[in-house]
Amino acid sequence: MPGLVGICMGRDNPYKGFRSDIVSQSREVQKSSTPVSLFIKIFSMLAVDSGPDILARGIGVEAADLAEFLEDKDSLFVSEIGDYSDDLKNALSKKSGKVFVTVQFE
Repeated sequence: MPGLVGICMGRDNPYKGFRSDIVSQSREVQKSSTPVSLFIKIFSMLAVDSGPDILARGIGVEAADLAEFLEDKDSLFVSEIGDYSDDLKNALSKKSGKVFVTVQFE
């Protein structure tokens, strides 16, 4: 069963009117060195297939949110961090803004 976008892109169906809102329109884009954030929601098999690659490249996370997430996960720290997990969580909780995180799967 195709998703909503697949249905809209199909030929001769009652939803074909939505195509113009789905298809990218060619526009002049101005280059900028200002960083931007991109939010992507990944569901279903796409998350299973592409999630590890995305996390391995890295994501930006609010430092305080990461500190809260790591609060009860000392057993998940790898040996390189080891006894420094409390120091890391304390530093994250005091930092404002985002930190860049990569995840390695073994």
